[in-house]
Amino acid sequence: MNELNIIRQSLYDLETQHEKIRRHYEEEVARARAESRAAAAAAVAQAAAASSSSGTSQAQSGQSSTISLYVFYVFIPSFLQALHLLQVS
Repeated sequence: MNELNIIRQSLYDLETQHEKIRRHYEEEVARARAESRAAAAAAVAQAAAASSSSGTSQAQSGQSSTISLYVFYVFIPSFLQALHLLQVS
């Protein structure tokens, strides 16, 4: 009976530790996503300001660079996070 209590306590401790690590991981992912979105928004705003100040002849070029910046600041970090999740699992 004592062994069963030890096993139960160990299982409870493991579940508690797992929950703590999971919460920390989710907080880190949320923080990284927020930073990524903020960087992307800043890059888009900067690209929009640059394209509007240089005239409409470069509007398409500005859109292209905006898309490139979005891919760089948003898509790639999300892709890398997904890869990390696959490696952790």
